[in-house]
Amino acid sequence: MTNPPDRELAVFSAARQMPVQERAAYLDEACVGDADLRQRVEELLQANESAGDFSKVRPPFRADRMETLTSLPIPLRNLETGLSVSN
Repeated sequence: MTNPPDRELAVFSAARQMPVQERAAYLDEACVGDADLRQRVEELLQANESAGDFSKVRPPFRADRMETLTSLPIPLRNLETGLSVSN
């Protein structure tokens, strides 16, 4: 029996809001009789845990460094001849 994606999402969303020690009991009740649903939700929970918090990841490019990047001397080349062109 396949479950609609919205049921899977609802169970996953509720479970990820719970403390880890309460999830198994919740999944026992929410997925009763549907081992496939439970497996998919558990996989989603594991992926969610291993993904971490993206809001704490420093982006590789920051706008406040734009001035520094644009002020660097970059040699220009003439596209037709391949020779360097002075700024």
